[in-house]
Amino acid sequence: MSLTERGLSPQNRSRIMTGLRFLLKVTMRRHDLSAEIYHIKEPQKIPHIMSAEEVKRLLAMAGNIQVRTLLSTGYGSGMRVGEVVKLNVKPIDSSLDIIRVAEPLWAERVVTGEVSLLKKGSLASSANWEASHR
Repeated sequence: MSLTERGLSPQNRSRIMTGLRFLLKVTMRRHDLSAEIYHIKEPQKIPHIMSAEEVKRLLAMAGNIQVRTLLSTGYGSGMRVGEVVKLNVKPIDSSLDIIRVAEPLWAERVVTGEVSLLKKGSLASSANWEASHR
């Protein structure tokens, strides 16, 4: 029974083939046979892209305008969940339509998106709140 017929994933098949290649090449010194064993490429996974209808349903399920704004900003700019949760007003440059996202070790990356949404949404109101509570 072959490895594929046994239902093994490409990662497991590749691991087994690497071990077999090591056995033939190093332990048994059969370079002629080890050359016949090849690496199995894992198929590339395509990310799921939501349709316009799915995005509308997701935003409709959001409880309030703040959650809706964060969801639309995160999805529109491609930000990670942790970045959206930590997002505040300071790194948003609405004149350039960019958001500066802090990376570990004092680095930053710049994401673009519909920053004009933030002017209308909850982050603009939270900016007013932050300014009034300093």
